[in-house]
Amino acid sequence: MERALEDTRLRDALGSPNSEALELLRRSLEARAERNAVDALRAAALLGDRGAVSAAIENLTVSDPGQRANALEVIETVGEPAIVRPPVAL
Repeated sequence: MERALEDTRLRDALGSPNSEALELLRRSLEARAERNAVDALRAAALLGDRGAVSAAIENLTVSDPGQRANALEVIETVGEPAIVRPPVAL
């Protein structure tokens, strides 16, 4: 989880990209942060309702904002708050 938060901080510290190289770095950091956050959520699912959290994690990858919002709500409701809130915030 700490790695995902650090990648997000690094991405934000880059500010607005003014070159293709910076944009590529920003996107790479964002993608790695998302992967690490999903891994942390999967680990948290082991402590709670595995089925509900696992299904919700899969719904985080869809493009429909409503489905993503529902998935985030399920994760926050079913998971241990101290564990799931940081990755959900990403």
